[in-house]
Amino acid sequence: MNKAKKVFFIMFIVLCGGLLCLARTFGAMLVQEEIKSSIDAMYHRAHPFLYYNETWEVDIPEENAHITYRYSDIFWMDGERYSIVKFDSRPDEFLQSFSNEKSNIDWDRFEFALDNLVECGIDESKVVILDENFIYYSKDNGDTPRDILFLLYDESLNTLYIVESFI
Repeated sequence: MNKAKKVFFIMFIVLCGGLLCLARTFGAMLVQEEIKSSIDAMYHRAHPFLYYNETWEVDIPEENAHITYRYSDIFWMDGERYSIVKFDSRPDEFLQSFSNEKSNIDWDRFEFALDNLVECGIDESKVVILDENFIYYSKDNGDTPRDILFLLYDESLNTLYIVESFI
């Protein structure tokens, strides 16, 4: 083998080795993100009230509260989560920051999230239908401001509808 072929062969081996290392690194990163997303989903299922407190800094009172429905369509922290919490009595202290001002909510983003949930198979009979009995609160996640939490409380039913939208 002449010198040029040896140099070309060595460069080819180094290039292939580098690509293999690069592929393993990115593969490990993707697996790590998938594991993180799976752990987050399990945590949400196991400790939903604690999850809302730690993730969104929203302290939903657990006493007299019953989660009656949950749905999640999260893939690598993109997607939506939907929960319905029924209270035995009105949680007055928790609702202090809520408002009946509809202008405080990004309704386009809220409709986008609900549309995605419907497309992904949520039980449509559980989708919130807004009327004059609702008060609202929304919050973005300080770490990723594109992620939004919508809380809608139906005063006539003592029911809280929670929509999380991750982009």
